Amino acid sequence: GPQTPPPSSPPPPRRHPCFLPRKASKTPPLHPPNSRAMGLEEDASALFSEFEDLEDTGSGNVVDDADDDAFLPPKKYASDMTSHELRAQLQERGVQPKGFEDEDADTLQSLLDEEYTADVAAKRQERREARMHAAKQAGLAKRRQKMDQQLHEEQVELEKDGRVDFWLQLISSGLAPPASRFHLNDVTCRSLSKSLWSSSCVVALDVGRMGLSDLSGAYLGRAMKNNRSVVKLDMGGNLFGPKTCRALAESLEANDTVRHVNLESNSLVKDEE
Repeated sequence: GPQTPPPSSPPPPRRHPCFLPRKASKTPPLHPPNSRAMGLEEDASALFSEFEDLEDTGSGNVVDDADDDAFLPPKKYASDMTSHELRAQLQERGVQPKGFEDEDADTLQSLLDEEYTADVAAKRQERREARMHAAKQAGLAKRRQKMDQQLHEEQVELEKDGRVDFWLQLISSGLAPPASRFHLNDVTCRSLSKSLWSSSCVVALDVGRMGLSDLSGAYLGRAMKNNRSVVKLDMGGNLFGPKTCRALAESLEANDTVRHVNLESNSLVKDEE
């Protein structure tokens, strides 16, 4: 008799479009293999720069103008020279000796003093430029360390809370619901703020009653400087204070999209202890 066909297996579950694997391209890449990583690093650095002044880490590099005299060259005195040396030194400088030793010594000493003053000024400027360069390099290293530390903290927190990670991916992909609320801490709030910087899908954001710090509020406020989708922002019931107010005020001067901000039950006028 005819054979019964085996039961068909159920279709595989559908995956969210933002997590579907990309098809391999048959054409060679237009850029070196590490160009994408370099681009991501540049993007992270550019985004970090939009918020880094909020941290108040005291990273300003002050160049100390105080200088010691140990580096200064020894000063020359015409009175220590012989008559032959006086004549030779004057002639090297295009000055004809007059034959009177005291007068020639005075003339040469004036020239030596001018040269010494110019030499000291040049060496001081050279040392100052060297200190400024060293301070700049130290500042760049400190900035990079801070950026790497933030990225590591955010990665660790997002690995702990897959729901927040999923929401942030939706926001970055432009697929998040217009009204969004999910529980945050200070680190994941920083991640959210960076995502909101260029997001165009979130219209109403609720971060109320989460115990977020004043710095977190400042990050959210700064994000509104560039965001052009959020209309309603509920920030009530947190620990927001002067930093939040300053960042929001600066952002709202450039933002004409936000229409409603709720800041009730925040200290606002007092810094956190």
